[in-house]
Amino acid sequence: MEQKVVTFTPNPNSAVNKSDCGYGHACSFCKEEATCTRDKSNHNKQLSEARLAQIGQIIIVLANKGGVGKSTVAANLAAGLARRGFRVGLGDADIHGPNAAQFFGQQGERVKITARGIRPRRYRSPDQQSEVRIGSLGFFLPETDAPVVWRDAYKFDYIHHLVGSYDWGELDFWVIDMPPGTGNELITLCDILEGSNLSAVLVTTPQAVALLDSLKAARFCRERGVPVLGMVENMAGMACPHCGTDIQLFRVTPWLTPCTRPGSRHWHSCPCRRSWLLPRMPAGRLLIKRLTALRRALS
Repeated sequence: MEQKVVTFTPNPNSAVNKSDCGYGHACSFCKEEATCTRDKSNHNKQLSEARLAQIGQIIIVLANKGGVGKSTVAANLAAGLARRGFRVGLGDADIHGPNAAQFFGQQGERVKITARGIRPRRYRSPDQQSEVRIGSLGFFLPETDAPVVWRDAYKFDYIHHLVGSYDWGELDFWVIDMPPGTGNELITLCDILEGSNLSAVLVTTPQAVALLDSLKAARFCRERGVPVLGMVENMAGMACPHCGTDIQLFRVTPWLTPCTRPGSRHWHSCPCRRSWLLPRMPAGRLLIKRLTALRRALS
């Protein structure tokens, strides 16, 4: 019996268009996504590369422990660098607790998606002398107390949006507030930022458990080749409101490693105060001074 050879002729209309559309946001935000034949994965990759090419230094603020004050440190760090005259952005990668907007009075606000990308919210200081550009999932939530119940696939997409879809523009510093842990969000972000000028600031509190978890974050940074600029010890005692005497809220841990021992130039202690402003504290000024020197060295 003679076999019939079946030939397949590809449809030229279904071929992938290699040209880029020029939009500054990811394909999932585009109204043309359903009919678009362009290379979507390449478009999203190009977006991230274009954004990162405009950013000088990236600082991730992490701890591996929740409730130690990462968001507070990240917000104050961004504000302090902006006061020094730098162009600063604050990216909120804490998907389940996106609180960056609250530190700048932006809670309940929304962002606009334009052809250039998602427009970050801009906070200007009361004296109009400094500005911080803010990107957060909180700007997309219908209510401030709405929980974000996402599996890892959605988190993966959001981290890519945070880098590529936001129209950050030219920045000297991009501070990123990380969620607790060394899981999906941190791994994804480090993969995207591979080859960028990336460094880390660790945050802890004096308790032994918090310190142990923060040291795990330090080990993650060492294994990924991310330089650690310093560690902020938050809630490091308090001043008595009546007599002014220093009070240690937690027992001092005796087995601190040399790299995190109080007194080290990499260690920055911030006590509890009514007005918690990192740029005004001696430890905060030292940390910001180190970041300023780093930026100048990279220029």
